Amino acid sequence: MSWIETMNVLGAERRPFFFLISFDKSRGEVYPADALPPGLRYKIRGHRHEVHDGAVIDALQYFTTTAISQAAYTTRFQTVIDRINYGDSYLVNLTFPTPIATNLNLRQIYGHAHAKYKLLLPDRFVVFSPECFIRIENQHIYSYPMKGTIDASIPDAEASLLNDEKEQAEHYTIVDLIRNDLSQVATEVRLTKFRHIDTIHTHHQTLLQTSSEITGQLPPDYHHHLGTLFDTLLPAGSISGAPKAETLDIITQAEIDNRGYYTGVFGYFDGYHLDSAVAIRFIESTPNGLVYRSGGGITAMSDAQSEYQEMIQKSMSPWVETIWIRNGRVQNLRYHQARFDATRRAHYESVPPISLSPLISRNHPTADTKCRILYTDTILDIQYSPYEWRPIRTLAIVEHNTITYPYKSLHRPELDTLFSRRGSSDEILILRNGLFTDAYYYNLVFQNDKGLFTPKIPLLPGTMRQKLIDSGVIRPMDISVDDLPDYHAIYLINAFNPLGRGEGLGEAITNLSITDYE
Repeated sequence: MSWIETMNVLGAERRPFFFLISFDKSRGEVYPADALPPGLRYKIRGHRHEVHDGAVIDALQYFTTTAISQAAYTTRFQTVIDRINYGDSYLVNLTFPTPIATNLNLRQIYGHAHAKYKLLLPDRFVVFSPECFIRIENQHIYSYPMKGTIDASIPDAEASLLNDEKEQAEHYTIVDLIRNDLSQVATEVRLTKFRHIDTIHTHHQTLLQTSSEITGQLPPDYHHHLGTLFDTLLPAGSISGAPKAETLDIITQAEIDNRGYYTGVFGYFDGYHLDSAVAIRFIESTPNGLVYRSGGGITAMSDAQSEYQEMIQKSMSPWVETIWIRNGRVQNLRYHQARFDATRRAHYESVPPISLSPLISRNHPTADTKCRILYTDTILDIQYSPYEWRPIRTLAIVEHNTITYPYKSLHRPELDTLFSRRGSSDEILILRNGLFTDAYYYNLVFQNDKGLFTPKIPLLPGTMRQKLIDSGVIRPMDISVDDLPDYHAIYLINAFNPLGRGEGLGEAITNLSITDYE
């Protein structure tokens, strides 16, 4: 039997079952709850099948991603825009595979993941999805389309997201599409909540996302036709687009490969209630290694660069704390501990406290040692290396008015791009909306006859900067390019470079060649 027929038969018998359906509906797997295949694991809200076999879940030692280049992304983005401008669609969800490297296998990733919906098919893929597809309770069907994302650290992020015209248009489109889809299987379809805010935690940042709720009334014998119901509703509108038929043709033309089970759905029917999820936050095993899949909705108002950055946001990378060990003594540990704690609280729920002090070795052969701690909700790895000073003689000013970097992470593509614009200079000074923020790897301190001042709003609140503020040595202040003539020295400070160190990068830098910014 096909997956449609199997779901219809099991549903009519009110026999509990698990199901999984591919994005294009060409494949489906349906298993009675008492005949699940070995190794299959899932968490679907209140329903779990998580066998504790005693396997060791290793700590994450590394987890890096290599996204498609912006040029390659833009080429495929333009294919979508051309079809939209031609009138074939007004919303297309464009997705890409991102190769990842990690010491963990799929089973261990499943053990580390935190999500409303989780799924593991051994040696095939793992899913940790926040997005419900449909839920059925007491003859009512519910759908919760999620569309519209923003970095939660951006000032007034919630208001910016809710007032963004492009995001509004995209969300209206999806709500109309889902409402139309539900009308094919239900009556009395209503929009009961519109664009409320959900918080999404990834490995490198916190995102805000807008969601809505749509409900409808199913016929009394709906459980006899569950397979037919899913065949009618799929693919999910939130990860395809509208109108659906034409949009699926665009996706086939524009995307790199077949999605397979990515952006399909999986779920569980207990005989009376059904819950299901869209298979996003998806890591798949391929012949060339693991890939993480992500993407976003494209409309006529979309911009290639911002859409590329949104796709990058949805990828994953661990946090990092970099600590200076000077002649066997850990420097400023209290401030590193505070930032470590704040980062974990911001991104993970109910995590136990971790003290860094007993984890750090003090016995090293070099006077200056760099201790790098990689972590998510747990400690992933602790690495040590001699610290090497990088001479800084010239600076270039670069500007980026929307850049954010509130938490210290290995994932810093916007900073890397800005640093590549430094020309022949050694380091960059970053302007945001006309005000200085940080350098590439440093906080800034400007000196004049009235004292020492640091930009009021840095990209990353550094530990050395905070220590100097708390001790009253430096004071926060808005500093613009026009203010530069008022200062006679600039210090670049970080965990390894205290103010006035007298050597290397801690030394006051004067008579700099400042490159004009664009």
